[in-house]
Amino acid sequence: WVVVFGGLRPQGYRDNDTWIMDLQDAPPVWREVHPSGLVHDFRRPTARFHHTFTAVGSRAVVIGGHDRTLTPILDIGVLDAEAENLGWILGPES
Repeated sequence: WVVVFGGLRPQGYRDNDTWIMDLQDAPPVWREVHPSGLVHDFRRPTARFHHTFTAVGSRAVVIGGHDRTLTPILDIGVLDAEAENLGWILGPES
């Protein structure tokens, strides 16, 4: 699996898009997680920077970081690439 979270829009702000590609597919194809057309979809972790993004088995975990105002983000999001209903599980802020 390859998972990409977030990015920087041409207008200079960050988004929380999430894309996943299964490298076992022939040919591999990018799929958007929770496609909505929204820049900041509430079903995905908040847009951020200075965060960690770690692979743990079939899961991708995003923790912490800062928002656009440099306020710390103290939450966690988990994406299981092998889940039947692909989507983020969002944890509470600490």
